[in-house]
Amino acid sequence: MHMMKNTYSRLRKRKNVRLTVILLLMLLILSVRFYYYSGPIFANSQDEGIYLNTYSLVVLFKNQISFSPYTDINFNNFSRCGCNPAEEFQFYVGFIYPEILLQEIFGFSANIAIYYVILTSVIEGFFIFLIIERISRFRAAVIGTFLFAFFPVDVLFSTHIQPLVPAMMMGDIAIYAFIIANEKHKISLYLSAGVFAGLTYITNPIGALLPLVFAIMCIVGALKEKLAYKIVVKNFAFIVLGFIIAYSLIGLVYLLEAGNYLLYPELTHAVYVYQDATQPTVSYCVSSNFCLVYTTGYPSFYPSVLTDSPITVDPYLKYFGASFYAFIAMAGLDIVFMRKNKWALAFIGLFVFYLITIMFFPSNVNIAKGVVDYYPISEVTYITTVFTLPLIVVTALGLEAMLKHKSMLLYAIAFILICVVLYYDISVLNNDIGFYRASMYTLHSFINYMSTHPSSKFYSSFFFSGEANLLTSYKYNIAYLENCSVSYIDNLTNGTYIAMGGTISFDLSPSYTDNFDSCVSRNLTDYSMVYNVSNPFLAYSGDAPPLTIYKKIK
Repeated sequence: MHMMKNTYSRLRKRKNVRLTVILLLMLLILSVRFYYYSGPIFANSQDEGIYLNTYSLVVLFKNQISFSPYTDINFNNFSRCGCNPAEEFQFYVGFIYPEILLQEIFGFSANIAIYYVILTSVIEGFFIFLIIERISRFRAAVIGTFLFAFFPVDVLFSTHIQPLVPAMMMGDIAIYAFIIANEKHKISLYLSAGVFAGLTYITNPIGALLPLVFAIMCIVGALKEKLAYKIVVKNFAFIVLGFIIAYSLIGLVYLLEAGNYLLYPELTHAVYVYQDATQPTVSYCVSSNFCLVYTTGYPSFYPSVLTDSPITVDPYLKYFGASFYAFIAMAGLDIVFMRKNKWALAFIGLFVFYLITIMFFPSNVNIAKGVVDYYPISEVTYITTVFTLPLIVVTALGLEAMLKHKSMLLYAIAFILICVVLYYDISVLNNDIGFYRASMYTLHSFINYMSTHPSSKFYSSFFFSGEANLLTSYKYNIAYLENCSVSYIDNLTNGTYIAMGGTISFDLSPSYTDNFDSCVSRNLTDYSMVYNVSNPFLAYSGDAPPLTIYKKIK
């Protein structure tokens, strides 16, 4: 009896220690993300502005999202259907509906929108811990989750209004359910894996890769364990069923409103076709009648992002630091020391699968005059968040393989490796977040100036005024200048303020507004300059214009 009590006491202490460590790791993940929180940057062609505008229309102005305008639309030609490709974001319902729900509860706010994404990153970290612990041991899970806390690509995209981190959270839950399903062979777990894979997909289209991942894992697992063909088919059938159930949550809405259950995949494909048709492209012809067509000009886009090589889209930014090189080193160790651990090899394979797929997965195939133009998925930096799970898991397993040998030399090497990765991760984060904050410097200066004149009327360019309204939750009286004519500007009320210049993100070049601002400044005959501040950020096309605020004095 006494022995049983001692055993129970030890187990209870172990559980308490485990719970305490998990809570501390989640607190670390949360703290790092809040430390590097920079607010919306309206990057990636103003994605964050589109999301915030959608939320404001629903929450503040009570315009409900409706899919009925998409009835009988010809998605093969955006010019004929009159669609704006940006409207695709309204279809990421696994992302925008939870965001809207929170906005309805707490009120419209850009901060609330980002807090939700940060929360999903914390949950993602929790399931990364569970996954590593399940396939290895507690120590490896602690190491992996600690590295995840500072993983640059996740920190950067979890502090902005983007759907990839929420999608990765759903995907990690799906993979965790799949791992347990393979151990316990329960149909309900395969069904759960499918449901969360479906939720991943309706959060972001990249989730469509998960059923392919599970199909490959089912087949490879069946071959290794010599499972019967019927069992493999049944297991995968329940994954597919779960995926369909999750998609049907919105698919039935599409069917009722627009008469098209498959509206979401049709629209996302149409957007890819639109991008392929409107962006500059470079072809790499494998033969005289087969060409790979890339919108950024080269097939090595994603390897460039992983290795922090300069890319045309974000020449100043980095996303992985030393994490990728640590992964390569640890993948080698995993292959050497953990050949019998099927999950170590599975996550190495998962990384390779993701890399090959997003480099070559077709978004469009065009056949004309006997020549096949094959368009891989448009290169987008934030898609690289799919690498987070395999990179963290494989690195943690490699470090654990080193620590298992109880060699002081290997302990020292593992410690140095962790320190090097941590140092470079923090360096990357400091660089990128500083860049983001600088790109928004003048917009925040404008908001700060308005806060000292809360009752005044302000005018600015269309973009500048729109983003200022979104960031301030329409708290101030901000409008955009409809035109730059003398008659229009003269008719504005005495005491009105006009703001010109400035930048609203690293993505929007000053050339968008330069001509309009120049026209306005020529006609400000009855205005006096009351505020001027330069932006330390250098935009793509020369110096960023200073923010200048004028006040009408007559």
